[in-house]
Amino acid sequence: DGPSSQVTVSRYYSLSSERMMLADEFVELANTATQNQAQPVLTYLANALMKVPNGESPKPEGGMVTGKRDETTYGTIVPYSVVTAVDSNAALGPLTNRKGEPILVGDQEVVISDWLANDLQMERGDWLRIDYFQPETTHGNTEEYFIDLQVVDILPLTSPSRPFSRRKKAVFESPPTLITDPDLTPAVPGVTDQDSINDWDLPFPLIHRIRGQDDDYWNHHRTTPKAFVNLAVGKKLWGSRFGSATTMRIANTTDPDDLANATDLAHVLQQAAQDSGQSFGMRFQPVKRNGLAAASGSTPFDGLFLGLSLFVIAAALMLIAVLFQLGIQQRASQLGLLLAVGLTRKQITRLLVKEAFLVACVGSLVGCALGVGYGRLMLTGLQTWWIDALVTSFLEFHITSRSLLIGYAAGVIMSLGTIVWAMRSTKKLTPCMMLSGQAEATVVYSPNTGRRSRAIVIGLLLMGILLAVGAAIPGLSDRLGSEGQAGTFVGGGFCVLTSFLIGIRQFLRGGWNASSIRKITSPLAWLASRNAGRNPGRSTLTIGLMAMASFLLIAMGAFKLAPSEAGRGGFEYWGLSSMPVYENLAQEDLRIKIFGKQRAEKLQGESIQCLRFKSGDDASCSNVYQATQPRILGIPQLFVDYYDAEKSDRFTWAMHTADATMARNPWHLLDSRTDAHTGTADNPVPVVIDKNTAMYSLKLYGGADQIFAVDYDERTIHFQVVGLLSNSILQGSLMISEKDFTRLFPNISGYRYFLSTHHKLAAWKDQMAQGDLSLMPNPEPPIGTDQILESHFNDQGLDMQSTQTLLASLLAVQNTYISAFQSLGALGLLLGTFGLATVQLRSILERRKELALMRATGYSAQRLAHLVLWENLVLLLSGLITGILAALFAVLPHMIFAQASPPGIDLLVMILIILLVGTISGFIAVRATLKAPLISALRSQ
Repeated sequence: DGPSSQVTVSRYYSLSSERMMLADEFVELANTATQNQAQPVLTYLANALMKVPNGESPKPEGGMVTGKRDETTYGTIVPYSVVTAVDSNAALGPLTNRKGEPILVGDQEVVISDWLANDLQMERGDWLRIDYFQPETTHGNTEEYFIDLQVVDILPLTSPSRPFSRRKKAVFESPPTLITDPDLTPAVPGVTDQDSINDWDLPFPLIHRIRGQDDDYWNHHRTTPKAFVNLAVGKKLWGSRFGSATTMRIANTTDPDDLANATDLAHVLQQAAQDSGQSFGMRFQPVKRNGLAAASGSTPFDGLFLGLSLFVIAAALMLIAVLFQLGIQQRASQLGLLLAVGLTRKQITRLLVKEAFLVACVGSLVGCALGVGYGRLMLTGLQTWWIDALVTSFLEFHITSRSLLIGYAAGVIMSLGTIVWAMRSTKKLTPCMMLSGQAEATVVYSPNTGRRSRAIVIGLLLMGILLAVGAAIPGLSDRLGSEGQAGTFVGGGFCVLTSFLIGIRQFLRGGWNASSIRKITSPLAWLASRNAGRNPGRSTLTIGLMAMASFLLIAMGAFKLAPSEAGRGGFEYWGLSSMPVYENLAQEDLRIKIFGKQRAEKLQGESIQCLRFKSGDDASCSNVYQATQPRILGIPQLFVDYYDAEKSDRFTWAMHTADATMARNPWHLLDSRTDAHTGTADNPVPVVIDKNTAMYSLKLYGGADQIFAVDYDERTIHFQVVGLLSNSILQGSLMISEKDFTRLFPNISGYRYFLSTHHKLAAWKDQMAQGDLSLMPNPEPPIGTDQILESHFNDQGLDMQSTQTLLASLLAVQNTYISAFQSLGALGLLLGTFGLATVQLRSILERRKELALMRATGYSAQRLAHLVLWENLVLLLSGLITGILAALFAVLPHMIFAQASPPGIDLLVMILIILLVGTISGFIAVRATLKAPLISALRSQ
């Protein structure tokens, strides 16, 4: 603009992007929408411009820069200059010479300004050498190249009457030409807004000397190019996957100050974008649909807690069966009388079912109210004590009338079915037997039955042993995975538990010779154990209830995991930066250049792995919402090579598809094929996932080789699982090779995810533990790699944290669910304990005549009390010991082969509490025995 008239001399609109590069599809769309009135411009920063010495042959093909540029050889070197690639446009005007004639720039030619020609003492026909960095680099290597171009013309610059300042543009007295246009370069924060070249904020250090005339040029001309090449040469040298243009110039033949024209142009571009169907990085999100999908959750809490509650439900049904059988026994004479007076068994059964139905209806109604309270209690636990399972505390209690009706109906039906099942034993009783008070048929021991029981017990024991041994075999265990191993071990434990219960039932029925037990126990204890055989079914049911609960408590406790070296992969720290770091720090030869000699020495011997990162949903167990677009990590080859060495702290693989030669380092599976992975269903991208991410967040139950699809950036990408990690710090991400990452996401550059070791700190801790301070002149711990990385990449927002803490937080989810399950198991065990007390009290009432007779024959009340207590303890201890032995059979192999942790002190405390409650219930039965009117019972005999 002029100093006073404000006349616009550059009649065009300029389109640019904050990303500095315009995508090729946008350039094509803008050109089509403006009917070829748009002119793409590619501006690049050259490291140095110089004249090719007369004695050296020009190299139009270019090459890599080797060595340092010497001014004694090249003379004057102009540093850090803008070079623009542009073609002529009819509406915007071509490059013209001093006579106004168009200049056609060839592929090996360049047009320069008179300022550059005077500085380098160049004329037409001389050769200009341009040094520049490759626009894209790998592993942080900045590769510098050069190209030689012949000067075909020299154009004059228009000098401003008032130079540029930080906030104001320059003022020109004469109209600037195309070669005097600083707006050919897009605005770059930290560069174009600085007053001096020395103040530029660049991603690489300034190595060339900034001269006084260079700053003068910056003050007068800012980003005005010093040289021009044609667009084809510019795209060849400086084009990239991000685009091949930095700005678009759109002609405007009318008044550019007219806002209506600018609005019309914006409307034209918007309409063209809509008609093209392209999003250009923007798209509308179905917020409600995505929210509902995410709210479905990564973990099915309804199914999970229903499954965890099944044991409590089973315990309640077992207790119902025992109590109903006791009720029938108490009313045996009444039922016998009904049969004797002519009622049929169907009529009596129908009567009992109706009574049971009324009781079940009332009980289920009370249970619904208690269930609502229990649900609120569980929700409170998940918001407070078990917050690690959700990592959020804003869950709300939700209940519907449908769920209440389903629960009520299910309770009534299950209770009624259990009662009908419990009545089946009365079919074998005659009216005379029931009139005498007998409610159960006499069990007659048969040798054939004993042999069958022995065969079943031996078969179950052998099956349990085979399952445990099979899960420990290396080849089979690899195919099973850790979950398969755990399931196999627990299945073996269930086989052993079942064999124990069958053996106990056979013993209580008198099928096995128990005379040897009498020799090693007190007579009273032996008599108590034989009294348990009065009703083998009821006693076995009670023992099984206690055994099952204790088995599940101990077996599930073994699934609790602690952070391990394998889960951390040997890395001490991990970090995520806000902005990318373009150097791959795994290359130790770059560290002196990046960190300086002093810091590089502190990092010597430490491994720093840099991974590419695409942001997305956290698919770990810590996220309670359903992940629709999991974040992705690009694994570079240096990371894969890191595990080629013999390392004891490598990641643990739950499953992979590697053959024997690749099994030592399955990371090679990510790039096992030579062809490019397109991400289609026929050519999916190999991916490695943590097993918890695969099973719970992504619902991938097919293991290795399973193919699944995820939508990214309006494109559906198919992945094929080639490996599953076991309880690792990489949980929550999809891991693909760096080659596939850059191919699928070309607009994401640099590294944002970091892993680092700290071997010096580990050695320092070992020496401190051993008290060896001779090799430690400094008692302070060494500076961690996390501190060095955070301080150096502070501008990139890098935050390094402990992998131990990360892994502990990830494993806390699984451990918390196990704790919740154990609390439910403890509830079932308590239910069984109270059931045991109820059974014992019922047994005393049913045996009051027998106890009265024993009292009359000389047994003291104290001795009878001891007998009743022993009977209670026999059932209680039998259940606990049986469950503990079977659980140990399942847990020990799992702890040895599958990294399970031994049961904690909390489990021992829980079992002791149950034992204490069972003993107290026994004392209640003893008190009832002492207070029972035994003499009157004897008289009724």
